[in-house]
Amino acid sequence: IATWLETAALDDVQLPGPTGRGIAPRETRMPLTPDWTVGAIGRYRWTMPAGSSVTLQGGVHYLSSQYFDAFNSPAHFEPSYTLVNARLQWLSADAKWNVALWAENLTDEVFRTYSFDLAFLNFGTSVYGRPRWVGATIGYSF
Repeated sequence: IATWLETAALDDVQLPGPTGRGIAPRETRMPLTPDWTVGAIGRYRWTMPAGSSVTLQGGVHYLSSQYFDAFNSPAHFEPSYTLVNARLQWLSADAKWNVALWAENLTDEVFRTYSFDLAFLNFGTSVYGRPRWVGATIGYSF
């Protein structure tokens, strides 16, 4: 699945400025709108001789660069990044038991999901995405 989004700042939009007067953003990209978002998932399932099954799944998710503010400040620019996830699951023949090993952000990509700036207070913050995350689950369905 891929999406492409064309955005443009509106000429009549006024952003608050340090003097209290509006500042019209010129030649800026709309915040929080990457041009491209692309995702793909692949899955293969093997049926075992006793009737249970094993499934291998992998996924890739790409976001192109974006800004987190309407002024397109360099501090609020996030370059493009790609996340890779994987999952290996066993399912019992009666489909009641399952065991899975999974990993998210396999490449340990460092990326921000948002940043916020209060420059007049000399304060800014960034929210980072989850680093490599590996785990296992065991489940039973009644």
